[in-house]
Amino acid sequence: MKDYPIGSILRRRLDGIFGLFLWHTGVYVGDGKVAHFNGVVKKQCSATIRIDAIVDFAGGHTVFLHYLPKDNKHGIAIVERAHKLHRRPDNGFDCAYQMITNNCQDFCSFCYAC
Repeated sequence: MKDYPIGSILRRRLDGIFGLFLWHTGVYVGDGKVAHFNGVVKKQCSATIRIDAIVDFAGGHTVFLHYLPKDNKHGIAIVERAHKLHRRPDNGFDCAYQMITNNCQDFCSFCYAC
């Protein structure tokens, strides 16, 4: 397993036909774990912010580095924001997945913008 700086935004291809042009993204929070907003349009209420082992996040796909944090302080802030959202039931993401407007990329962008 490759180690990434904390706060890095990681991505991997989606399964099936969508994987030809769409990615699933997450925040590397350290210790081999990724925080990500995992949702399926047809099962909207199953969509939650999760923290999984990187191998589970990968789902059999290659994981790529998408963005690095600006510096270590920024990386720590990104991870803190991801953890805070994960802990809060009213985080604005859980059970509110939308393919275009409230998805894994939006979660990562929100965390990265701190």
